[in-house]
Amino acid sequence: MFLSGRGNPRLHQCLVLLALGTVWVSAAPTLASGSCKTRVIRDYTAFLNNLPPLPSPPVDEHLPFAPERVFFSSQGGGPLQPGAGLRYYSLSYSPGGSDPGPVLDWQVTTTLTPIDDVGRPSGPPRIAEQHVDRLWPVEEAGANVLRFGFDVPGDPATYRLEIRIAGADGQQLAAFGEYFRVLQPSADLRISLNRKTFKPKQHLQATLSNYGVAWYGYGFPWWVEYKRGGSWKPSPVDFTPGAFLMPLLSLRPGESTSCWGGEVPSDTPPGRYRFVTDIFGSDRQRPLRANRLIYAPFTVLPRRDFVTNTAVGRRTTRRES
Repeated sequence: MFLSGRGNPRLHQCLVLLALGTVWVSAAPTLASGSCKTRVIRDYTAFLNNLPPLPSPPVDEHLPFAPERVFFSSQGGGPLQPGAGLRYYSLSYSPGGSDPGPVLDWQVTTTLTPIDDVGRPSGPPRIAEQHVDRLWPVEEAGANVLRFGFDVPGDPATYRLEIRIAGADGQQLAAFGEYFRVLQPSADLRISLNRKTFKPKQHLQATLSNYGVAWYGYGFPWWVEYKRGGSWKPSPVDFTPGAFLMPLLSLRPGESTSCWGGEVPSDTPPGRYRFVTDIFGSDRQRPLRANRLIYAPFTVLPRRDFVTNTAVGRRTTRRES
């Protein structure tokens, strides 16, 4: 169990939040849309919805029974945890000064229970109790926060994390809880296109699919390469004219997203091409610790295409629009 400390041990979450609020100036794509279509392709935590409901902990807000400027926060990270990590709740005081917070005189009990798929305990619970007299203010250069939780191992398991806050008289003031599943991190990230072959002016759509147990970021500038002489070179036509703002987004385990779509330029020469984009992982990502490129190959056919008219048994020429 850990009770207090400086800094944020879940730096990867901050990186993801920063990415969500950041935009990059990039080449404005013929193949980019203003919004992404995201769907679940592999639900790793669907069974958690069938477990007995628990009072949901607030994300970061003032508790109604607490003195002013005392905040409670849940730092769980969601229902799926890739590998080992910290699961905890926190209390903080933010008065805008250096004076200690008001006297609380609370008894806080935190319980972590391994459970089976229907919510029954599958092992002994871990229980931690702490008396909270008062809180010190959050510092400007890092969080001085009182934390209540546990280091959770990375072995596959399902848990119930609960916290109970009682007053000096033993009366319960609040109780919250949440379920989460731990799985070993795994990398299975794929990118695909709506077709393998295209003609100029046909619609191209790229989809990024995360079948593994890992978090990824995407939305960096992308480009198209052309195969010439056995190696990949910059495309002879510009697939990305102009300038635009491209948000940096995160892709959760078991999600698929499609953000890039548009028309193949009308002057694209025939040949082999590939769509290229950049993805990144956060500090906690075991499968991906740094940026890497991911590719989706495709072929561009000539605008003039020869087809066979089987009805009359002769070859005819058709100009494709």
